[in-house]
Amino acid sequence: MADESSAEGGGLSRRRLLASSVVAGGGVWLLRGMIRPGSAYADAPSPPGFPAGLAVYRRVYENWAGEIRADQLWTCAPRTPQDMLDVVNWAHGAGWTVRAQGKRHGWAPLTVADGTPAATRVVLVDTTAHLTGMSLERQDADGSALVRVQAGALLERLLAFAGTHGYGSSPHRRRGS
Repeated sequence: MADESSAEGGGLSRRRLLASSVVAGGGVWLLRGMIRPGSAYADAPSPPGFPAGLAVYRRVYENWAGEIRADQLWTCAPRTPQDMLDVVNWAHGAGWTVRAQGKRHGWAPLTVADGTPAATRVVLVDTTAHLTGMSLERQDADGSALVRVQAGALLERLLAFAGTHGYGSSPHRRRGS
């Protein structure tokens, strides 16, 4: 078959071309992974007056689809609501902008625009690192409940939390049924 032989056309067979493409694509993927969204840069001094005790670092921002990318933006991961308030108050007084980032599932440049320069006076706040707490505050007689959820909690975890308290369905309950 022509697919197996390169002698007929004097070039690569389709199979060899596809195999070469896979290898080349894997190489590009590895190189891209060397500087990935989780990479942190600590080569520049922190923004002046940034709240003490809260680590701030340079980090690549890339949305999940790879359509929005900005290199070395200041980022922090507050551990408490008070830390978050301290960052926002600092930013207001220092003329900086604070943008929350979760799992970066947005397309529109609501967090930052594609190519935002590192010199931009913006601090990204990673809420998913620590601000993920959930608590059942109240259960009413009519079957409703009040659940308090911090900003970085993932929807999947919230649904599982609600399910374990009898609200909605829990994947854990279905397995045992």
